[in-house]
Amino acid sequence: MTDNEIRQIFKNLDSFDHAMLVTERDGELRSRPMVIGDYTDDGRIRFITRDDSEKVAEIDEYPKVNVALHGDSTFLSVSGNARLTKNRDLIDKTWQQTQRPWFSEGRDDPHAMVLEVIPTYVEYWNRSGSSVMQSIFHQAQEALGGMPDRDSVRQETEHRSVDISNRPL
Repeated sequence: MTDNEIRQIFKNLDSFDHAMLVTERDGELRSRPMVIGDYTDDGRIRFITRDDSEKVAEIDEYPKVNVALHGDSTFLSVSGNARLTKNRDLIDKTWQQTQRPWFSEGRDDPHAMVLEVIPTYVEYWNRSGSSVMQSIFHQAQEALGGMPDRDSVRQETEHRSVDISNRPL
């Protein structure tokens, strides 16, 4: 996959405001919703978090994470390495007003920090080519005891995956 194709996949981040961040603690996976603060053309996703949160302790122990994003017809799974920073410029760039309830002093709160996910593997699904009529047809077919042809369902869904772990960011 070319760099341009990878950038096209990451352009889909425009359509998401929230994501599920998945970390690991004691061998168990933990997920929580996060407000997407910022992202870069090369797929780095940034969130604001508190330095005293459990997810920060989990990332300190095991920095490999996943970010799962789900829209009406687009799905994105970004695996990568998390990096934590208190860089003021990044906090200012990443800050969203919707995060105010968790930070009494707003973006200047001493507990505010940026959690940045540097992608290593990305999967993308797009069902926007799947029409409403096709979906209704498949549902009706199932209701009448038949199963939709799996190959036709697969053809309606665009799926791409790319390992970018060796790609310099």
